[in-house]
Amino acid sequence: MLNTDRLERMRRAMETERLDALIVRLPENVLLLSGFWPMIGAATLVFPREGSAAISIPKYYETEARSLLWEAEPHWFEFGVLGAPDPADALHEFLSSLPRRKRWKRIGYEGTFQMIAPSWQSGECLIPNDRTKAAYEAALPGSEVVDATDVIQRERRRKTPYEVDKLRIAAEISAIGLELFQNSVQVYRVLSLWPRSRPRSCERASDTGALNE
Repeated sequence: MLNTDRLERMRRAMETERLDALIVRLPENVLLLSGFWPMIGAATLVFPREGSAAISIPKYYETEARSLLWEAEPHWFEFGVLGAPDPADALHEFLSSLPRRKRWKRIGYEGTFQMIAPSWQSGECLIPNDRTKAAYEAALPGSEVVDATDVIQRERRRKTPYEVDKLRIAAEISAIGLELFQNSVQVYRVLSLWPRSRPRSCERASDTGALNE
């Protein structure tokens, strides 16, 4: 289901901030504007104020991405396998291939996010930094690349009806899981894991079996 309200709100905010396009790589922002939650955080979404979005995604996630993307046009690239290009080269090729890029005078990116959500594989995070900005500028000469963190975060705080429904479903699932956990798990005190220097009062309690109940 397309989150039309979100896309329209973001484009209105971009118009106010005089942004022709946004480039986002953080999984939470890619999900926000495309419907796809990156599995390893290697996707890059270009979201223009006018026209359809485009997204660069590792090819081995094609099946999952096609079933989830709202309207962004996918561009596939090899990543993390033998023979794959340097990720920086793949990003440059993707951005340089966008047909409307020469019209963009001001482009926003995620310059100063201090807290981020993980991708599906939460052990590794790819965070935009100064080198990311330089890569955008090299691929999009003539465009001013500016930090759009405040714009993105401000818009994210105002949820759409679509997002409220998703939050409600997530809360209900969490409640079911917590109830099952509480009803099926017993907590035991394991004395063998206590430090040798535990207080004598605890030792006395242990000797009487008070802590083993």
